[in-house]
Parts: sequence; C-alpha cells; structure tokens
Amino acid sequence: MQLFVTGFEHSKGTGKSNGKPYEIATLYCCTPLRPWKTENGEKRVAGFHADEKQSGFKVKADPKLIEEFLGNAHPAHMDVQLEPDPENPMKNMVVGAEPVRQHQAPKKDA
Repeated sequence: MQLFVTGFEHSKGTGKSNGKPYEIATLYCCTPLRPWKTENGEKRVAGFHADEKQSGFKVKADPKLIEEFLGNAHPAHMDVQLEPDPENPMKNMVVGAEPVRQHQAPKKDA
C-alpha cells in the first residue's frame, strides 16, 4: 500500500509505575479526505488530513525496520507492507516499507 508518510516515532524503555519493558513504534501518514453526498447535503473535499488516531499505524518492533524509518527523510512517499497485528487482529501493523522512487521527466535541451 502506498502512503504519504509524514513522520515516525519510536519509544523504548521501562515503565515507571510497573517496571515492565515497553517498545512502541508508530508511523504517521496523511489520509485522503472523504467526500459524501446524501439527499440532505454533500461534503466536497480536496487533499488530505493527518489525524494521529486515524492515520497512525503500529510498526513491528524490528530494529532494522525502525532504523530504516529513522534514516528516511520525512515526509516521504512510501510503499508499506501491512499484516494483521498479532495483539489485535482487527488492526494492521507495518512490517516492511520502501521509499517510492519518483520518476522525473527528462530535461529538454534549451
């Protein structure tokens, strides 16, 4: 799935209250605004929005994948691979990603 990625965050440590280790990685992206139309009205849209609750994807805690996201410039157009989250199969998590290569038009001779 190709996404416009706006950012990435990774947290790792030990919980203050319970002393348990934690690791959280989240990929943020822009999602298209959604139009609607009913007999009572309509919503016309243009562009994207970035809502942390709706546009964040859990990322597999894989050191190589985490370093790949941290090493890329953001925002970025990326092709991400998703799989069901083992802790919550109703949601997906990112298990792989590659930057999409942008093709530039050939330069014309002046």
